[in-house]
Amino acid sequence: MNIFSFTLELWLEDAGYILKEGAPLDTNFYESLPYFDKFNGSFEVNNYKQVPRDWLVIITDIMGSTKAIKNGKYRDVNLIGAACIAELRKVGDFPFVFGGDGASFIVSPDVCENLLKALLKIKNSAVSRFDLDLRIGLVPIEEIYKVKSLKVAKFKISEDTYISKFSGGGLAYAEYLIKKNDRYLIKAESQTESSFDGLSCRWRPIQNKNGIILTLIVKTSDFSEYLRIQETIDKVVGTDVASLNPVKIKDMKYMSLKDMFRNEKKYEEKQYSVSSFKRKTEILLAYLIFKVFRKFQPSFLKSYSHSMATHSDFRKFDDCLRMVIDCSENECKKIIEFLENTKGISFGFHKSDTALMTCLVDGLGQGEHIHFIDGGAGGYTLAAAQMKSKDITFSEQNEIP
Repeated sequence: MNIFSFTLELWLEDAGYILKEGAPLDTNFYESLPYFDKFNGSFEVNNYKQVPRDWLVIITDIMGSTKAIKNGKYRDVNLIGAACIAELRKVGDFPFVFGGDGASFIVSPDVCENLLKALLKIKNSAVSRFDLDLRIGLVPIEEIYKVKSLKVAKFKISEDTYISKFSGGGLAYAEYLIKKNDRYLIKAESQTESSFDGLSCRWRPIQNKNGIILTLIVKTSDFSEYLRIQETIDKVVGTDVASLNPVKIKDMKYMSLKDMFRNEKKYEEKQYSVSSFKRKTEILLAYLIFKVFRKFQPSFLKSYSHSMATHSDFRKFDDCLRMVIDCSENECKKIIEFLENTKGISFGFHKSDTALMTCLVDGLGQGEHIHFIDGGAGGYTLAAAQMKSKDITFSEQNEIP
């Protein structure tokens, strides 16, 4: 029998923290957070609220992801990052951000232990099925508040679908702590693996329509500068979200049945299990619906297909501005020239012909699916590795409001 040696209370106790008793947990903090529906609201201070002090930050990322991507494992790297978010959604509505080679969350203590155990299953599967090493770190908010702030905003991308935005430098500081000190890493003895429920990567790489897929990361120590940077980018590429978003369903192509079976074989916990049969049946149905009989879909499936673009996460803000956009070569050149001539920032970019989409589908209705977008051949990971100018670490940042 596989037994997890990890328990949250023991981990916190060993790390020098004790969950305070008395005041009730603010478990509804994120659910009750007011939302905004324009991306540039990400740069409005008043949209952000401070995270409760008794919550915790979880950081996951693939160690050696740049090398893995250069070895052609960019789809696998994206899958593991999205799988972590899939487990988060099972325990409740909490802030998260997809990073390409991992994901970050902020959760209340009452769900933290079960979530970490699920993430450890993904860690085991990452090693055994994909030969990837998933790092899992945990930092109490109380520890972050000794040095930094951590605030969250809620961006509505479609009906009942929200994407979190983060400011204050706290998320970057948590990542710094996890990479600096093994004390914050979660390790436990278990051989149990994940079934990757709800995850799929069945679309072929998405071809650009405007000339190029630009993956961009911009970081500055001055929070007020982000709005000016975004507005300048808007002037270059325009504000037509449908054009900028790489997801254009009418032009996208589904994989062959052979490729889908081969790719998703790694998702299976056991080759001849009930879950394996269920996944194979699901693949066959998806192939028939989205490829063979695509023009004859019933209205509810057409509604799902057309809503994939509005449910896609192609622009983010998590202590830095990140985006994957479909633009022209000339527009890309203008953006890079502008950033190269902007003082006090660091940035990285990656150009590709395609974007990749990893789908997290709990259902076909509004708010039941979300689609994570990355630049082709390792967009976010390679953009981060190529950060230009002086990289601004947490210790150099001004306190962001």
